[in-house]
Amino acid sequence: MKVALISDLHFGIKKNDKIFQESQLKFFKEQLVDELKKRGINKIFVLGDIFDTRQSVNVQTENVVLDLFRNTFKDFEVHVIVGNHDLYYTTMTEVNSLKILSLLPNVNVYEHSEIVNFDGTDVLFLPWITDYSSFKPITKNVKYAFAHLDVTGFMMDKVNMCSSGIEMEKITDKIEHTYTGHFHSRSNKILNGKSITYIGSPYQLTRIDRGDERGCTILDLDTNETEFIKNEKSMIFNKISFPNEPDDKEKFVKGNIIDVEVTYENSKYAKKLYDYVKDLDNYFPAYPVNVKILQKEEAESNLKIESINLFSLFKSYIDDMTIDNKEKVYSSLVELYNTFKNGNTI
Repeated sequence: MKVALISDLHFGIKKNDKIFQESQLKFFKEQLVDELKKRGINKIFVLGDIFDTRQSVNVQTENVVLDLFRNTFKDFEVHVIVGNHDLYYTTMTEVNSLKILSLLPNVNVYEHSEIVNFDGTDVLFLPWITDYSSFKPITKNVKYAFAHLDVTGFMMDKVNMCSSGIEMEKITDKIEHTYTGHFHSRSNKILNGKSITYIGSPYQLTRIDRGDERGCTILDLDTNETEFIKNEKSMIFNKISFPNEPDDKEKFVKGNIIDVEVTYENSKYAKKLYDYVKDLDNYFPAYPVNVKILQKEEAESNLKIESINLFSLFKSYIDDMTIDNKEKVYSSLVELYNTFKNGNTI
C-alpha cells in the first residue's frame, strides 16, 4: 500500500498574502491530486503545521484550507497530526487550529500519539511533543512513525543545525522508519539500520529555501521504497547579480520571486540598472523585482559565505576522524560556533 506524505503547508504565511496562497494551492490542485490518482493512491498523511500563525487564523485562510481538505482532497482518506504551528499553547496539543478539519468525513486529526493499523501494518502517529523532558519512550515496536519532531543533529535549513530537541536514538529505539515534518528541507539519517527522514515542505517558503527542490514523498508501506514528486507549479525564489542575464529569462522570472543583487561598484550605473529591472518585470514575476545594493563590506562577506560552507567543512573533518558519536561531536561543534557567533561566552 502506498501513501502520500506532505508536511509544513504553512497556510497564512507572509501575512495571508493571496498571491503566495494561490501559489501554494497550485501544487495540490493542478499537480498532486492528478499524480496520486494516476498511481492509485487514496491516502494522504499530513505531518503537521497546516497553518503558519499560532495565535490566530485568518478567516479567509481558514476557508481556503477547509476547501482544500473538503473538496480538493475529497477522494482521499487524510490523516493529519498536530504540529507546533497548529497549537495555541506551547504546553498542550488539545487547543489547536485543526479541530475544524476533524469534522470532515474524510479527515482524521491526531492530537495525541496513536497507533493505527493499515492493511496489517501498525503505524504510529506522533504529533508535536510539547515537553521532551516528560516524553515517555515508545514501548511497542512499530515499523513506521509519522511525526512532527525536532531531532538533534539534523539540518533545519541550509545553514542551521538542530542542537536542542530529542535525540535520534530515543525515536529509533522501537521504530524502524520515522518520517517527520517540522524542518522544511529534505534529509535522512540511518542509525543501527533504523531511519529518520524529514520530508520537507511542499514548496519554498522563504529565501533560505532558494535552490531546494520541494514536493511530495510517496511511501510504499510494504517495502519502505519512496518516490519524490517534484513541485512544478508553485513559485520559487530566484536570485541574480546585475548585470548577468539568466539562461532562460521567462522560466527564471515568470511567476517567481526575483531578487537582484547589485555590487557597490555597479550601483553607479543607475540607467542600466533601471532598464535591467524593467526588462525582468516584463516577464511577469509574482511580485515586483526586489533590488538589493550591497555595501562594500557586505559584498565581500557574501563572497566568503558563498565560496565556503563552514558547516560542510565541520562535517567533512569529523567524518574523516576515527571516533565514536560523530553526530554528537558535530552538534557540539555547531553549538559552540553559534555561541561565539552570537557574541555569547561559555
